[in-house]
Amino acid sequence: DMLERQSVRQTMLATKGFAYSINDAYINGDQAVIADQFEGLNKIVSNLSSAQTVGASEIDISSTATDTTNMLAVERMMDAHTFVEGSKPDAAFCNISFARQFRKIVLREKLLGTTHDWVANTFESTDPRVTERTSSTTPAFVFDNVPYYIIGKKYDQSTEIIGNAYAEGGSSAATRIFLVKFGPEDLEGIQAGPLDVVDIGILESKDNLRKRLKWTLGLACWGPRSVVKVAGIKVA
Repeated sequence: DMLERQSVRQTMLATKGFAYSINDAYINGDQAVIADQFEGLNKIVSNLSSAQTVGASEIDISSTATDTTNMLAVERMMDAHTFVEGSKPDAAFCNISFARQFRKIVLREKLLGTTHDWVANTFESTDPRVTERTSSTTPAFVFDNVPYYIIGKKYDQSTEIIGNAYAEGGSSAATRIFLVKFGPEDLEGIQAGPLDVVDIGILESKDNLRKRLKWTLGLACWGPRSVVKVAGIKVA
């Protein structure tokens, strides 16, 4: 019984670690770097029109930002929203540094959305952030009626999936924000088969159970305006 309970626990932890890896691939996946990894949002948007990458100059909203600079960041995000299909993203993904700084701005400018009950109605469509925590399906904040999600850390639990040091968008150290439209004509998660956990058995050298997690999955971008990347915003 003890071995069985430990086995269940280890499977849960392995699945959770796998979910963090999927989160990372969802943003940073690049088959040119890792051949058996699916293409993530950053790679997908690089194959779309240049209009799907918004930001050609640096906007610094770190601790020294002025009110004018803060409003430039708001305007850039609103412009980015319009470049998504229907001019209304279903979700935005960012890191915690951007969420902290931008939330302060939209709160001060009374632009923070508070009309939807995200506790009762969580994000259910193609949720890339489920890691056995209900809170992962609720946004950090809502702006222009778009929920913004903190994508979090990689499986090592120390490295941010979206960093703060990208040399792009007119900056040498900026973050990225991804806006997406989900649906059968926009962005969809695809799979060759459901997640499968296979029991390999007890190792010969010690009483450890080995399991294999198998899942062939990816992202399909059907529309030319399904994904937008915001570049050039410095947050740290």
